[in-house]
Amino acid sequence: DGVWDAAVTGIEGSIDDAVDQIVISGGTKGAAPTGLIAVDADLKNFFGSVKPWYNNLSYYDTTVAVGSWILHNATSAEDNYNSYWLDCLAKWGYCQYRDGTLSALYGSETACIRAIVAIQALTSHDFTLEVDGERHPQPLSVVCNISWRAYFGRVITELSGKNFSLVPMDAIEQVADFVKIWEAGQNGFEVEDLADVLEDVLGVTIGTESDPDGERLRDVHQALLNIFTLLGQGDGNQSPDAELAREADAVYVTRRRVVGGLPSWAMAELDWHAALEYTYPTANRVANFHNPTISAFAMNGKVVALRNHPSDRNNIPVGAVTSTRHLTGTQLWLALIESDRNYRECPPYVDYDNPGLDTENQYNSNGYIAAIVDSVGATHTSPLGDHFLGDDPVPSSEFLECEYQDID
Repeated sequence: DGVWDAAVTGIEGSIDDAVDQIVISGGTKGAAPTGLIAVDADLKNFFGSVKPWYNNLSYYDTTVAVGSWILHNATSAEDNYNSYWLDCLAKWGYCQYRDGTLSALYGSETACIRAIVAIQALTSHDFTLEVDGERHPQPLSVVCNISWRAYFGRVITELSGKNFSLVPMDAIEQVADFVKIWEAGQNGFEVEDLADVLEDVLGVTIGTESDPDGERLRDVHQALLNIFTLLGQGDGNQSPDAELAREADAVYVTRRRVVGGLPSWAMAELDWHAALEYTYPTANRVANFHNPTISAFAMNGKVVALRNHPSDRNNIPVGAVTSTRHLTGTQLWLALIESDRNYRECPPYVDYDNPGLDTENQYNSNGYIAAIVDSVGATHTSPLGDHFLGDDPVPSSEFLECEYQDID
């Protein structure tokens, strides 16, 4: 349900060879715990390696240069060795040579013939074969069995892939599988494949396999965010990103990936859902109470604002909101609540823009957050403008009292 029921910390410092534990309970009030998750090195290595990719989907991307050796030319005359070598370098940039028959090099006459035919077809390279000082066409059966010096040029091809060399060895296979499955989406995998990886890491069942794919994916996503939050919070006041610590009595822009989109549930770089979160003053913090949130969702084709939605509880904070009118955190949050109330009390609301599209006069949650921050004379330090439609704010008039709003 997105709510942490219990986490036992400090065990490592109290009991030798023990690790902290996450206690999982069922959905029935008063029911006994249903499982334990050990916060051990394997769990930390997996989630610590998935987190930077979650924030930046190109984090593990790399370009690999792959070299293929192409037969360039050959000669049986030692006097021509240098000129053939220079000719090969001029053509390919990097070369090597082999002495002997090509049949021996390729393993057989048949393999040699197939290789040369393939080289000619792929490269359209008209290589030169010189026998006894004369250059003339030779049957490939002869070419493959003459002993000469053959020169090969290297063709470099760049391939895009993933480099997981920085991932600890005990987590590399699971991290690679998790990233591969979620990036491919329904084009190559089932949602259950993604759940299986996470369940293997955690050692507990996540959600219910019989749930519809969309619900199943949300189960997996919330489990991911929950662990990010738990590992990053420490004493409960630290964000999952070490560079951004939640301070008391402050407002933050938070975000999480949008999942279950069409036509695939694969993650895309721009697909973020933004929200606002307020952190209580330290003196007023109440145990087991989540920080309040403001966000918006698509409902019946409209952008509908909702407060304290469970899916936003463990979003990742990515920027602080600051009042240009020098309001305190509490005052700023109350002003945001008033603007949010003005929007919610004045339907029919603005039209929602589907992910991947950019239709005029249609908006999404990112545009809602950008606009409501601006409506109270505040600024933020988050990358909201880089998110889908984060640079297309809901019209400012939508946050005025109803009688002052523009009526179509």
